[in-house]
Amino acid sequence: VTGYILGEMVWPFAAAFLLTNMVLLLLQLLQLGDVVFGSAFTLGLMLRLVLFTAPHYLVITLPLSTLTAAVIVFGRMSDENELMALEAGGIAPRSLYPAPLLLAAAVSLLSLGVQLYGEPWGMRMLYARTVEVLKDNTSYNFQAGVFNDEIPGTVIYFDATDDSRRAWRKIFIH
Repeated sequence: VTGYILGEMVWPFAAAFLLTNMVLLLLQLLQLGDVVFGSAFTLGLMLRLVLFTAPHYLVITLPLSTLTAAVIVFGRMSDENELMALEAGGIAPRSLYPAPLLLAAAVSLLSLGVQLYGEPWGMRMLYARTVEVLKDNTSYNFQAGVFNDEIPGTVIYFDATDDSRRAWRKIFIH
């Protein structure tokens, strides 16, 4: 029974995982659109931004996909009277618990790893790449020592510039 239920949960899990990740990543790209869709935009940049933001959303989408898969599978089994047939065949309802619990445990461990290692890495890389794009984008005229709010929804502050290295010092992005 556990193998059957796990097998039934694979496709709903995968569909929910792909759908929620696509929606969240598209929303993130739209939010970053003012920054990345300037003169420095390339397909490679967009793919890197998706890679850098993916761990942040995996922490949300993995548990959400597990819940969605369990609700879909057990809802379908209830609608098609499979649960009643299993009980009539002598299979106790508590024997249905291991499958979603195994999937939830595996997803929890994966989410923990992503949250501890993947998400901090992705946010550091996203921050660094965003700063590079802002410096390379010629359509913005940022000034040192001023709260620059030319990009809607974003405030950028840096203390000074080092023109020899094209670097900003003491950067704050909100």
